[in-house]
Amino acid sequence: MSALNIFRKIKRKLLWGTNDFLWNAHLKSKSFQTSPFQRIIAYHGIDETGNTTINSRFTSKGDLEKHFAFFSHYWHVITIDDFFAKKFHPTKPTISISFDDGYENNYTAAFPLLKKYNIPASFYVTTIRDAGHDILWPDLLDLSSYCSSAPFTYNGDVFAQKSNKQYYHLKSGKDLKNYLKSFDHNSRNELLHNMPGSKLFRQNESLLQYWKLLTYEQIAEMSKNDLVTIGSHGYHHNCLERINLDSAKKEILDSMNALESIIHKTVNEIAYPDGTYTSELVDYGISVGLSKHLVGTCRMENTCDASYIHTRMSANPHISFNNQMNAFFVGHY
Repeated sequence: MSALNIFRKIKRKLLWGTNDFLWNAHLKSKSFQTSPFQRIIAYHGIDETGNTTINSRFTSKGDLEKHFAFFSHYWHVITIDDFFAKKFHPTKPTISISFDDGYENNYTAAFPLLKKYNIPASFYVTTIRDAGHDILWPDLLDLSSYCSSAPFTYNGDVFAQKSNKQYYHLKSGKDLKNYLKSFDHNSRNELLHNMPGSKLFRQNESLLQYWKLLTYEQIAEMSKNDLVTIGSHGYHHNCLERINLDSAKKEILDSMNALESIIHKTVNEIAYPDGTYTSELVDYGISVGLSKHLVGTCRMENTCDASYIHTRMSANPHISFNNQMNAFFVGHY
C-alpha cells in the first residue's frame, strides 16, 4: 500500500471516529433529521451476521432494521416513482430504497421489514434463472475465492490471490473481477468453473444466503404488495457498458420480458449492473418503455439533470450506523 493510500485510510478512520463521537454526544444527529436532501439508497443482499469477509455487498438483517427504524421515524421515504416525480418533503430528508440482484434473502429478510415499517422499495432483479443458471457470476467468483486460495490456470493464463483474497491476472496484474466484466457470459462462466473453490461453497449450507436467488413464486408474491416495485437488473448481470451494444440491448429486453411474464405487470425501471451505462443504452431503454434509469455516477454531460436518470448511493456494511447515516446525509463516503 502506498504512503498516500495509508494517509487516506488514516484520515478516513479519524473522520469516522469524529462522526461517531459527535453523534453519540447528540451534537450531529439532529441535523440528519431536519435538513432536507434527496437520496436513492441501494442495498444488495441481507445476511444474518454481517459477514464482510466474502464481499462488501451484504448488510446484516440487524443493521437493515436499524436503518429502517431510523428512516421511518425521521426521514420521508417514498417510492422510486415518486422520487422521479420530485415529490420531496419540504423540510425533511427524502429517500427512496432499492435492492439489487434478486437474492432470496430479499424475500425472507428485507420484505418482512418493509411491511413492518411500511417502507416502499424497488427490487432490481437479475433474471439469470430464465437462462437456466442459479447463481450470479460475481457471487460465484467471491465464494470460490473465499473457499480456496489456490492459483489456477485458464487458457494458459495464471490467476493467483492477493492478500485480500481477491484473484488477479498474474501477467497483467488486473483484478479478476474487473478483468471478467468484458467477457461474454459463456466464456466467463467457463473460467469461473475452473476455479478451485467453484464447487466447494455449494457444500456449505451456511453460505446459501450469499448466493441463492429469488424464485419466480417469491418475485410474484412480492410484486403483489403495494410497497414493492420490481425492476430490471439485466439478464446475466453483465456489465452492459463493457459488452457490445446489440448484446447489451438483448440483455435489457430479455430481462424485461422475463420479469413481466412473472409479475404480469409492466416493468419500467432499470438499475444498471455495476452502475455503468451508455447514452445508447439509455435511449434504447426509453424506446422499450424503461422510463426510470438508476446508475452509479452520472458519466455523461447533462444526464444528472435528466428526468429519466438518477444516481444511487450504496450502503456500506463496513462502517458504524452513525457513519452510515452521516454518509447518506452528505452523499459520499
